[in-house]
Amino acid sequence: MSIYKTNWLFAPEHKLARSLDPDTSKAAAHKVAGKLGQMQQYVLSLIEEAGERGITTKEMQLAHPEKRPSSLSSRPNELHKRGLVFYSGKRDGSRVIKLSKYQSGEYYVRYQSGEDYGRNN
Repeated sequence: MSIYKTNWLFAPEHKLARSLDPDTSKAAAHKVAGKLGQMQQYVLSLIEEAGERGITTKEMQLAHPEKRPSSLSSRPNELHKRGLVFYSGKRDGSRVIKLSKYQSGEYYVRYQSGEDYGRNN
């Protein structure tokens, strides 16, 4: 079974609806919250297959030339925003993408503080 079908991945970290929204809007927001699009699922499965080593967008594009580069390159950021993947250094000039389950506490603290990639939080 692929990791994107497991329920623990989809706990929302932010509000899905405003407090004044009708109950039907809140119900609809919760219904779609945990669902990934087809290309997101595809890219997540590539990252999962890469295991602890991770994968770069360049590697994805080389391995799957039938997919549009823009379709592959934009999905990791979407997955990162959902907390499913993280960036772990660079390889061949591209950021290495790994599943969140491989994220160590030490890396997470450095990333959140902005020490990696020159971020200023």
